Amino acid sequence: MSGYDRTPDRDDTAVVGARIGARITDTLIVLVFMFALSVPLGDAAGGSRSYGDLLFLVVAFVYSFLLEGLWDGRTLGKRLFQIKVVTVDGDACDLTSSLVRNVLRVVDAILYYLVGFVSMARTDKRQRLGDIVASTVVVRDQ
Repeated sequence: MSGYDRTPDRDDTAVVGARIGARITDTLIVLVFMFALSVPLGDAAGGSRSYGDLLFLVVAFVYSFLLEGLWDGRTLGKRLFQIKVVTVDGDACDLTSSLVRNVLRVVDAILYYLVGFVSMARTDKRQRLGDIVASTVVVRDQ
């Protein structure tokens, strides 16, 4: 795991547009995975939308948590948009940091990520609540 070559500053975290693109891409990847899974399994939920929504949230959480924690702070969307998660000191994102930031995504995502956007606008290093608690930032990949 490489992390970042220095302690990230405000300029290093100027990636809000890329973060939005990566989140949309990751959501589409999870949706495609869910669709591919549902075709061979049929309607395992018995027509229950609530079950499908819960399964989507679990798969999306596991996808982000594991990839960020094990793949140097990247998901497929972050890789495509050339950004990654690192600690505020520039160290590589680990499973613990990834777990914390992704658990708090539930709060950040309230009202279509309004809470996350407000938090990013009010913090020096554009951190959403999950990043603040996990001591992480999202930076341009080098």
